[in-house]
Amino acid sequence: MELVRAPSGLGAELRGASLVVTAAGVTMLESMRAGRPTVTFLTAENQRRQAEGAAALGGVVLADAGGAADAAVVLAHDHDARRALAALAAALVDGKGPTRVARHLLERARR
Repeated sequence: MELVRAPSGLGAELRGASLVVTAAGVTMLESMRAGRPTVTFLTAENQRRQAEGAAALGGVVLADAGGAADAAVVLAHDHDARRALAALAAALVDGKGPTRVARHLLERARR
């Protein structure tokens, strides 16, 4: 396990990781988009909806902050689970959400 500090962005680190443990914010979504098996935990209440939604769909493992390391160890020892989690995560987050939002806003502005 390695703590990563990347003030200019995590893209390369996420793509190179075999397993990601992160808070349930934007980095969780980036990890899912990168197709990485992800263990996530809440650090703020506003993360709950997306974390629980992603977990319910099988795209991440949701743990409490104190149990995230244990969840990561379990996942690290299960190759098939990591592979399935990674594939589903990548399918759930296509990276095109901002484009869809912009199109919707433009359509509404034209009405």
